[in-house]
Amino acid sequence: MKRVLRPGGRLVLLDHIRSDRVLVRALQRILEPLWRRFHADSLLRRPVEEVSAEGFEVVQTVRSKWGIVERVVARRLA
Repeated sequence: MKRVLRPGGRLVLLDHIRSDRVLVRALQRILEPLWRRFHADSLLRRPVEEVSAEGFEVVQTVRSKWGIVERVVARRLA
């Protein structure tokens, strides 16, 4: 995304993430090994940190669904 998005361009992501609720997060940690094996995906990712580390400016984040779904709006810096 960083390579093809022009400077100032907007990046919008919707992803399942590690919950901020203790009980939900505990369930996610229990399910994580099976989820990785059968879905080749992670329930515990943190896209805001990854987007920031790639040099994007995070403009907005919105969590929903027990804190396991997050929408991230970021823009590519020049």
